[in-house]
Amino acid sequence: MPAPPIQAFVIGNATIDETFTLASLPRAGESLLAASPTRDPGGKGANQALLLARAGLDVRLIARIGRDPEGAFLRARLVAEELGAGLIEGTTPTDRSLILLDQAGENCIVTTDEAAGAMTPEDAERTLSRAPAGSLLLLQGNLGFETTRAALIAGRARGLVTVFNPAPVKDEFTEFWALVSLVVLNEREADRLAGAVGEKGARRIVAAGAKAAAVTLGARGAVLVHEGGIETSLAHPAKVVDTTGAGDAFTAMLAAARFAHRLGWREALAAAAAAAAITVSARGAFAAFPTRAALVAILEGALIRR
Repeated sequence: MPAPPIQAFVIGNATIDETFTLASLPRAGESLLAASPTRDPGGKGANQALLLARAGLDVRLIARIGRDPEGAFLRARLVAEELGAGLIEGTTPTDRSLILLDQAGENCIVTTDEAAGAMTPEDAERTLSRAPAGSLLLLQGNLGFETTRAALIAGRARGLVTVFNPAPVKDEFTEFWALVSLVVLNEREADRLAGAVGEKGARRIVAAGAKAAAVTLGARGAVLVHEGGIETSLAHPAKVVDTTGAGDAFTAMLAAARFAHRLGWREALAAAAAAAAITVSARGAFAAFPTRAALVAILEGALIRR
């Protein structure tokens, strides 16, 4: 399947993910033993950029890292994925995520955001100053408010398709709906930002100005409201090993399928669910994401069913 003629700009974070596997997640005041941790690139920005690239897009990841061993590790891994050109080194330390994973595949994640917070509005505007109209801009919630707003405004001014995954969630993100072509969020995020979950939450976000909104429902699938109606998708069967990165796989695949491969909303939603199912079937983020071949197979299957 030939690569779609579209560029993608992901302005976000890149982190070192350290995962500790436990029999159960700790309660307050509890000390637990874990197996040796695994170490992998991560961060919602890097995760989603990787998925877009494997889905055939020409991707530029803009992320800040530190001049430290963690930054060197990240750069080497991202260069291997052809995503290293837009990394910006600074004096702040590279961001890190600590992931606690239980035997059922559920997790708790704590992330630093010092490097991501150092991304400036000027960084975003400079990145998009020559972006061709029709390109894809993908943002998450890791950047500062002013930087996120500047990126969305610049993207809209240049005629870009703007996709926003507002996680980690901040209340002020509700100001951005009118600048966004597609919002992707989970139930908890929808409840906080729209005061409702599922279809009702998605409808409120679209009513507030977004062109489309998708709410993931875990094992119950996903619902998407757009200007032409509503679509739903069941979750694909999967043996859940680790839910880390599932939302990133869903977000990136939905954006790629709809805006690059021009699938209908229903087919794009099903493709996103399939990518997320592969991700939860293995440990880690980068290590668990679908391969290029797997994503091609998902997209080709969606094209046949269209």
